[in-house]
Amino acid sequence: MRARQRKLKRYAIVYVRVSTTEQVDGYSLGLQEETCRRVADMEGLEVLKVFRDPGISARSLDRPGLREMLELCCERRRDIEAVIVHKVDRLSRKAKDYFEVKYVLEGMHVALITADGSVSDTDEGALVGGIQATIAEYDNRIRGRRSKAGMVACVEDGRWPWKAPLGYLNSRDEFGKPTLVRDETRAPILAVVFKKAAAEGINYSALARLATTLGLTSAKGGKITPEKVRQVLKHPVYYGEVCGFDLCVRGRHEPIAEEGVLRAVRERLQGRASAPRKNVRNNPDFPLRRFVRCGVCDTPLTGAWSRGKTGRRYAYYKCRTPGCPSRSGRREAVESEFVELLERLTTNPHSLDKLSKAVEEELALMMESSAAATQSLEARLAELRDKRQKLLEAYVYKEKLDDAAYGREIARLDKEEAEVSSSLRALEQSVPRTGEVVRFALETASAPAELWKESSLEVRLEFQSLVFPEGLTLRCGRFETPAISPIYRHLAALQSHEGKVGIPNGIRTRVAAVKGRCPNP
Repeated sequence: MRARQRKLKRYAIVYVRVSTTEQVDGYSLGLQEETCRRVADMEGLEVLKVFRDPGISARSLDRPGLREMLELCCERRRDIEAVIVHKVDRLSRKAKDYFEVKYVLEGMHVALITADGSVSDTDEGALVGGIQATIAEYDNRIRGRRSKAGMVACVEDGRWPWKAPLGYLNSRDEFGKPTLVRDETRAPILAVVFKKAAAEGINYSALARLATTLGLTSAKGGKITPEKVRQVLKHPVYYGEVCGFDLCVRGRHEPIAEEGVLRAVRERLQGRASAPRKNVRNNPDFPLRRFVRCGVCDTPLTGAWSRGKTGRRYAYYKCRTPGCPSRSGRREAVESEFVELLERLTTNPHSLDKLSKAVEEELALMMESSAAATQSLEARLAELRDKRQKLLEAYVYKEKLDDAAYGREIARLDKEEAEVSSSLRALEQSVPRTGEVVRFALETASAPAELWKESSLEVRLEFQSLVFPEGLTLRCGRFETPAISPIYRHLAALQSHEGKVGIPNGIRTRVAAVKGRCPNP
């Protein structure tokens, strides 16, 4: 009888995660776990184990807790019925990674469900999960763009937004803005190195030996190499400049040496070698550069201009590998082929309407869940403030507490209030704006080809990576079977047979369909 009861027992696993920023903001692991356990109880599941990834970003699947969770699912696949997460973005903030984990769990017959009930082991739940994963990735991109904008503004103001280089330390000024201050241990030694270079010339090996003799080490305590000396002497930050994002302005920090010494070092560097040619990483003339790979050697293609006999210039995409037998492709032909590929992904109005409704329903569900969580946190905050008032009365008027006990309780309440307040702020920032997300989803689904053709280079680069997350392979002027974004796979499932979305053949497997068939590649 006991053996039979043991066999009928149903288990679930709980997975919780916070990134470093969320952890600072008070996005509680305990709150996530408590919510997931309630869901397990409602489903009649016993929580077998809770896996945590504290302070780890969801941009990668290389997480200790996630790996252990999948290993336990594999070992106990007959006992475990579900993995419960607080929200989809706790599992991953990249749609591709989310689907990879989901498919692994499905292969072990383990369901993936969320605490708010939006994702479940149903067809509708699978669709909502895909939409949530795509929204999380889009939200991540928006945050990255805002972060970059903040760093650009910092550079424009002459401030250093990155980790401090050797000889400096990161600090904040009286307004709380980032700045650099001299590292009084390493900066004086670097000043001696610059003076030596100005007086006797540039000899990286000799300067590295001098720095080592004077006791200079790298930020991690390693030995100073000639290459490191070369990087220091050429870096604008040591000359009092802040350069980045195609900007170079006078910095607010103090240069590493006197102005005359720095001028002499720069003159010697200019006499030693000509200035390197600037390499433009993202070229508006070639938006598919590095995104498309060679079908013969799998090297990312580059773009170049060529001048014909008549003096006319022509644009080509070509392989960078010396001796590769692949042919160059005219830019017009390659981009026309890419636009045709996007046109085959155009969604008909009927399915687009379904997508719009699904996105709006999902966002409404997220708003509702967020409102409930906000109400709960606000109630907790009011309760803590009420406790503070009662504690004050007990200490001041009733004299029931001594100074030490009152101090301990006040400190505990301060800490809990700060955590709840931070959780409220994080919750407000985590809900994306409905209109912005819906417009983005509709634009990318209704006319992907037109969106790509009419967009700026930055939007093109992000959009083509979103639609084809693994990039594209070009062979004989044709794109091999690409892997498309999960959102388009869901749209394909929504299409009716009469108005089916045109997805490239063989989308489920990325195979080189034309290998061996192309004469003289």
